[in-house]
Amino acid sequence: FDTGAFTITPQLEIEPIELTVGATPAVSSPYSDASATGESPFNWSAGGSIYATYDENCAVNIAPYNGESLPEGVTVDGSRSDNGQAPTLSLKGTPAAGSAGTYKTCFTLYDGTTRAYAWATITVKEPSLPATGFDASALGLIGLGALSATVIGAGFVIRRRAI
Repeated sequence: FDTGAFTITPQLEIEPIELTVGATPAVSSPYSDASATGESPFNWSAGGSIYATYDENCAVNIAPYNGESLPEGVTVDGSRSDNGQAPTLSLKGTPAAGSAGTYKTCFTLYDGTTRAYAWATITVKEPSLPATGFDASALGLIGLGALSATVIGAGFVIRRRAI
């Protein structure tokens, strides 16, 4: 009986990633590579790499593969890490206008011998307006004061012309 579920050793887990349209992503995103024993099974003596996977490897190793990719304008730095160091999940580029939404991307962690795969959720949001320190009610009072000053000033002009 096949349930379509896979047990992966090692297990790669990537925290959700949030990006903003037009903003350069943070240098790296955290991940864990613990196996069933809770320890990393990777040997980083020759370095390693982490990259986005756009093929059936994710379907074979962690179903389902839906063909989604990274947001437009964003890539993964798949450079090999230095000897003795685990690679970082580093995103490069800037999410393009119109790329707001949620993406499911499969990543591969590789040490030269062992591979682990994981889906990551990447959310791209539109940029927010900068905080000014004024809320809507404060701005309303300022606007009401400006309107009152305008009406009073207009009244003085009309009265002066009448005299």
